[in-house]
Amino acid sequence: MPEDPDFVDYSSVSPELSRDFRGLRVWLPIKMHGIGAFRRALDEKLDLAAWAADELRRVPGVEIVAEPQLSLLAFRIVRPGLDDTALDDLNRRVMEAVNARRRVYVTSTIARGRFLIRICVLSFRTHLDRMELAIEDIRAAIEEQK
Repeated sequence: MPEDPDFVDYSSVSPELSRDFRGLRVWLPIKMHGIGAFRRALDEKLDLAAWAADELRRVPGVEIVAEPQLSLLAFRIVRPGLDDTALDDLNRRVMEAVNARRRVYVTSTIARGRFLIRICVLSFRTHLDRMELAIEDIRAAIEEQK
């Protein structure tokens, strides 16, 4: 390949040649819907993550471990008298119970040796009604574990 900085290798920027035009996946929807639609969608997801964190704060025994960062938050259920292993098992059971309902899907992570439940709001199909289902299912799963 020429080392000339003015040389353009069109095979890495065009759909007609051998490599993907990686920007097409972003460019086309922006061209069709405008950047405003994406700003509004992202703003909604950020608001939904903050709303979920606020709702979870109202649930007794729920600790918000990671405040919403973009559209992701992490929490765990805490109960007095349980050691770290028992708390991890409790949180795992709560997560599995939420997911078994098949209305929403929450994920997990391990941070500082603790099992955490995560909510990540990404889908363009996720709106307040779905987040309300998530909080409802989390509350129910916690009640089932008492």
